[in-house]
Order: sequence, then structure tokens, then C-alpha cells
Amino acid sequence: MKPVSKILFNTLVLRQSVNLPQLGSLQIDIHPATMHSKTRLVPPYTSITFSRSQSKHFPSFVDIIAREAAVRDERAKSIYKHWLEEVTKDGVVKVESVGEFKGELFTPTEELMGLLNPAGTSPKATIKLKKVVEPGKLVARLVIVAMLVAVAAFFSWRYIMRDKLAEKDKIAHSVPGSKGNDGFDMRDIEVNDLEARKNDTLKKDSVPTVSEVIKATLDKDTTASGGAASQTTIATAATATVQSPQESAPVATGRSYYVMLGVFSLEENADKYIRQTRANGGDTLNYNKFRMSNGRYGVSIMTCRSEKEAIARRDALKRMIPDVWVYSEKNK
Repeated sequence: MKPVSKILFNTLVLRQSVNLPQLGSLQIDIHPATMHSKTRLVPPYTSITFSRSQSKHFPSFVDIIAREAAVRDERAKSIYKHWLEEVTKDGVVKVESVGEFKGELFTPTEELMGLLNPAGTSPKATIKLKKVVEPGKLVARLVIVAMLVAVAAFFSWRYIMRDKLAEKDKIAHSVPGSKGNDGFDMRDIEVNDLEARKNDTLKKDSVPTVSEVIKATLDKDTTASGGAASQTTIATAATATVQSPQESAPVATGRSYYVMLGVFSLEENADKYIRQTRANGGDTLNYNKFRMSNGRYGVSIMTCRSEKEAIARRDALKRMIPDVWVYSEKNK
């Protein structure tokens, strides 16, 4: 195949209409598929229409030669003229693998039409189809499938979250006043922590200080005695807070049980809480600040080896510190 003929062949295979100087123009028409009957379809096909006139919407074949051969326009015109003379004989232009131009007619080759119409060259060729599902029924089926998938996903999510919570907080005891059988719910920490993130202040990490507890005790003593509370009362309140048995070191495996004062989203808030509590009469407490498994900062006053021991110590402190609670997590 001559190089110029090959360029024309590739241009038509790519379904590009083109103007051929001194010949006319070739227009590529793409016909969509159409329904012949309820169960039969006429496949899409491509046809080529020849006209003796040029179209302003089609590119010139000379320009295509210049681009493909990387030559100037004058050189491309010379190449095209020489090629046209070679393929013209007795008024008939015959281009290898493309087709034959004769008068007002253009007859494409079977090779070219086969590439343009892989499903067949005849526009009346039909293909048998399976029964088409009505659109309404198809939509209803899709909706049902989507609902089933959503329900399955919801229950799977609940199952996964339940296992995660059970693993994370196998034992935990709730803050006084919450519902349940004395079990601490990690969601209570999450609520306090979200408020702390919003305001980024110590006040939002709402955990009562030891000084507030001592002040409440003093107020009761003052009311009962009719006068100011003595230093002995202050010492008794502070001492009673820390007279629980000494904290035990956590075992190497299993879980640790913490008697908690508060949970904070920011480490600086935990440090500030400890400083303020010590300054306000809680300097005898043995504070333990630690990083929790959820990334937050806990402040405890004891660490126990067992749940039973932690509950007993929490109950002993509740009269002085009502909001003390037990938190547990796996040892690292």
C-alpha cells in the first residue's frame, strides 16, 4: 500500500470525514442501533457518503498529509498531486484498500467496511436478543436489592461495633447518676471529650475538683455547728480522701483497673486539673495521669489489680468524691 493511500485508509478507519482536492469529499455517517421489533435489534453501523463538492466542516487531506508526514504545506500539496496522478487511470481513481471513485460514485472495499462495521456491513442485519425486562420491574428489583444490602450492612455494622465495645470496655463502671448496673459506659467519656474539644477549656472537662468536694463537706459542718469550720475538719476531709489502701501496681498481663477522677481530650487540661486540685486541698492525693487506649488523658488516684478491689476503693471514696468511678483497659 502506498504511504499516502495508507494515510487515507487510517483516516477513514478512525471515522474521520475528509475533503479530497480535485475529487470531492468523503463523509462518515454513524447510525445508532434501532429496535426492529420487541426482541430484535438492528446493530449500529457506519456508512461512507461521497460528494463531488467540498465541505467546510471537513479537514483537507493535504493538511492531514502535512501533519502525518511532518512536512510543509507546499510539500504536502506536491505529494498529494503526485499520488493522485498515480492512482488515476482512465478517469477512475482506485485507492488500494480504500475503494474506487468513478464519476459520482464511490465504492468502498470490503476490508474498509469490515473494520468500520464489526457487527456486519448490512444495516438491516438483525441480532436476536433475550427478553428485555420492563423498566418498571427492573427499578423495583433494584430498589429491593438496595434495601436488602442496606439492612445487611446495618446489622453487620452493629455486630462489629458491639464486639469493639466489648473488647475495649469489658469492665467499666458508670458515673454516678447514670443508668445501668454500675457499668461504666465509654460514651460518657466521649460526650465530655467532645465538649472539651469545642471550648478547649478546663471547665468543659466537667469533673468536680477535690476542693469542691471538701468545700461541700465544710458547708455541711458549718451548718451543723453554726460557725466556721475548723482546720481539723479540712484536714479530716483531705485525709479521708487518701486514706484508702495504697495503690497496687498492675500485673504484667490482663487488665488494669483505675479509680478515676476525670478524662480530658488535651494533656494540658489534665495537668491543669491536677495542679488546681493540689492547690485547693488535694495535695495528699497520689495522682496518676496516663494515656488511654482511645488517645485521651485519664487522671486516676489508684490502680488496682482486680475489679473487686477497684470497686471497693471507689465505694470507700464516694462519700468524699461522689463522681469517682472505675475504668478498665487491657495492659499494654
